[in-house]
Amino acid sequence: MSPESLRRAGLRFTFVFLLTAACLVATPRTKVSAGSPDKRENAIFLRAQDGDSLMVRLMNASRDVVSVRLIGVDCPEKGQQWGERARRFTRAFCNGAPLQLEYDQERMDRYGRTLAYVHTHKGMLNRQLVRNGLALSILVRPNRKHHESLKRAQREARAAKAGFWAQGGLDMTPWQWRRKHPRRQ
Repeated sequence: MSPESLRRAGLRFTFVFLLTAACLVATPRTKVSAGSPDKRENAIFLRAQDGDSLMVRLMNASRDVVSVRLIGVDCPEKGQQWGERARRFTRAFCNGAPLQLEYDQERMDRYGRTLAYVHTHKGMLNRQLVRNGLALSILVRPNRKHHESLKRAQREARAAKAGFWAQGGLDMTPWQWRRKHPRRQ
């Protein structure tokens, strides 16, 4: 082989290696088709990171530990009024109960968290947070399977003055709070 051929082969190898590495590092948003048999998965609750994020152990062959972000809700943040109450509610709702994760169109968010509606024998956690005035209903397309029922739960919570609705709502929405209080890296 000539030196030029070796150089081109080395460049091709480097290109393929870098392309493969980039594909492995990227965390794409995984779509779940409507007819997919894995729309639900069993899990065990480990801890509540905050009101709308929790750690679970999947009850599949790999028994992976994953971070779950609840679909369709936004709870007050740590340090924000009502944030700790939302986290405690999530912990009490899930603790000791078998969980079932229900997926929508996107399976993961841009941060690599699993997106799910979380069910126990007590009902759907996402809806109960909204119904108890501990979360706002939000729409993050294309995940809209339970959007209407979450909006209805929010209207009912507001009318009943449940949770933060007793004081007329939050001083700042969770997304306004995050913008004003960016996490320090």
